[in-house]
Amino acid sequence: MNILKATKRTTASTGQINKLRSDGFIPAILYGGKKNNICISLKKLHLRDIIKTETFMSKVVDLDIDGNLEKVLPKDITYDPVSDEPNHIDFIRIVKGSSLVLEIPVKFINHDKSPGLKKGGVLNTVRRK
Repeated sequence: MNILKATKRTTASTGQINKLRSDGFIPAILYGGKKNNICISLKKLHLRDIIKTETFMSKVVDLDIDGNLEKVLPKDITYDPVSDEPNHIDFIRIVKGSSLVLEIPVKFINHDKSPGLKKGGVLNTVRRK
């Protein structure tokens, strides 16, 4: 399980958030679980490789917020339209006994070995949300 270190942030003005981003941090928010929302920031350097994995959005993460551990799940990531760098991350608390709806990545392998596809068949994937 991954442990991400985060720090609380008290300011939410656009100028200060842009300064955070230029200093190498990603602003984020933690919500859910009948607790107050917490504005946090994470180092972009620690997240760069983790975000690129295809299982990041469906994997439970331990978030260390100034020494307090919270089990969370990434809910949404917004990206800069020009640089494609992450702009903001939403995390949701995992509460014992509650249910979650997740999108799980499915990867199809060995297309070249499938007898049906070799004979001109088509792999039709149906996803319902």
